[in-house]
Amino acid sequence: MKGSLSSSWLDVFSFTFMQQVKSKAFKIATVVVGAIVFIGIFILLTFSMKKVEEDKVFIGLDNIKDVFILDKTNEFSSINSFIDGYSQSNEVHPDLDKISFTMKEPTSQVAEEMSKLSDNTNAILIHISRSEDGILLDALLPEGTYITEDETRQLLENLVPIVEIYRISQSGLSSDQLSVLLTPTINSFVVAGEEEASIGEELIKFLLPMIYSFALYMLLIIYSQSIMNNLLIEKTSKLTEMLLTAVNPRRVITGKILAMAAVAIMQFLLWITCGIFGFIAGDAFLRNQYSDYTNPLLEIIKLVQENSDGMAFSVIAIILSLLALILGFLFYFSFAGVVGASLGKAEDISSGTGIFYLPVMIFGMAAMMSPVLEGNFWGKVMNYFPFSSPFVLAANIINGSMGILEGLISIGILCISILICFILAGKLYKGLIFFKGEKLTVTNVVKVLRNKN
Repeated sequence: MKGSLSSSWLDVFSFTFMQQVKSKAFKIATVVVGAIVFIGIFILLTFSMKKVEEDKVFIGLDNIKDVFILDKTNEFSSINSFIDGYSQSNEVHPDLDKISFTMKEPTSQVAEEMSKLSDNTNAILIHISRSEDGILLDALLPEGTYITEDETRQLLENLVPIVEIYRISQSGLSSDQLSVLLTPTINSFVVAGEEEASIGEELIKFLLPMIYSFALYMLLIIYSQSIMNNLLIEKTSKLTEMLLTAVNPRRVITGKILAMAAVAIMQFLLWITCGIFGFIAGDAFLRNQYSDYTNPLLEIIKLVQENSDGMAFSVIAIILSLLALILGFLFYFSFAGVVGASLGKAEDISSGTGIFYLPVMIFGMAAMMSPVLEGNFWGKVMNYFPFSSPFVLAANIINGSMGILEGLISIGILCISILICFILAGKLYKGLIFFKGEKLTVTNVVKVLRNKN
């Protein structure tokens, strides 16, 4: 390996990086997962819009011409006139004012009235009676009717609130009392000094950290073992002696960890890019299909921005979030380097991976639940503790849960932690060469760390 010591880590970096990028497994995983993310988001976006359109399908009442009301309770004697007046309101179905509502004599029988409607294919009988649960509205259709089940259901859905309002209006209360009585009661809560958050905003702040932490968790599980295996293979081969005479051990560690981190980050960002393109393609497709289409996610993002004073999803938030993502990967990869550098023989790999996976599992799982802890002491600590911040920091910055100053402090702590891990990994990588074949002990590790060479 040629070149000065100052440039040798770049040689290690470029060699390791190209070996990883050229591998068939990397190419297949990148293309396949990227395609799945692109297609998945495109289909999810179009399917959700299709579902919204289905929910918005207008059901007309074209086949209903006459509605006859048989009131057996004697409490709704003039409800037909009330319905006629109320049907002019914008709060009910627009076809309601095209229907004729007629009251039947309370003494009439259901069978008798239904026989009268046998030849009327556009009529319906509403039978009002009292049951144990309250007032019951039965819709009865004559045989051979043109009226569909959807139309009947739609009619009843519009009549029920009108019947309720009619009952209240017959109670003898004044207009002011009725206004108070009919005012709906809703619930909400707002912390003093904060804006009220919508359901969409809460979903963004809840789901984004969970999805991000899960993705990071999976990638760390996949890539971390490669770093430890790489370092162990070189340490137990003749290649190590050659490296130690040509390159400073810290530069070997730096080159290898940075290369593996660069590969993982590049792959992760490529998948995110595929997701963004899938979103853009789906959005463009829906705008072409539906003239009145508005993207609900973009609307939610606007609301989140407004309630975070423009910090959420801003340019600086995106930059800091990407920096936090890169440093998060780098911290755990440097930690994997510390663990890998401490391994002495192939049999130690299982215990080494166990040591690495323990904090990944604990803090990864905790991060997935971090939205529940938002605002309390432990939720805030997770943003600054180097083993937990990689899982939550990027998501919390981009969704506006953290300010710029808080984000910079957390990023600074990550940088210091990464530097410490690189120094430890370099010392262990070089120092434990002389204990090759021996059982790794705390005493040996302490000796290596105390060695100033």
